[in-house]
Amino acid sequence: MNLYLNDQAYIADGLLLADDLLAQSARLAHFKINYYKFTLIRPSFKQTREELRGNIRSSLFNFIHPSFILESVNFYKFELGN
Repeated sequence: MNLYLNDQAYIADGLLLADDLLAQSARLAHFKINYYKFTLIRPSFKQTREELRGNIRSSLFNFIHPSFILESVNFYKFELGN
């Protein structure tokens, strides 16, 4: 049974969920960066600073070019059908 009466409500709900997830991810990234700045001014956090630096590099600086994603779903092979 479909809980939504039309497609617009379903699409809007999906966009709200995606927006909420993006806002939470941005907030988490902001907290990580602020904590890293705090460890830079305190010399006693040297071990934590190195762990956090690795965590930031592995999670915040990941970027996948859109063309790679489009190629992986065969967008360029079936371009006319999209």
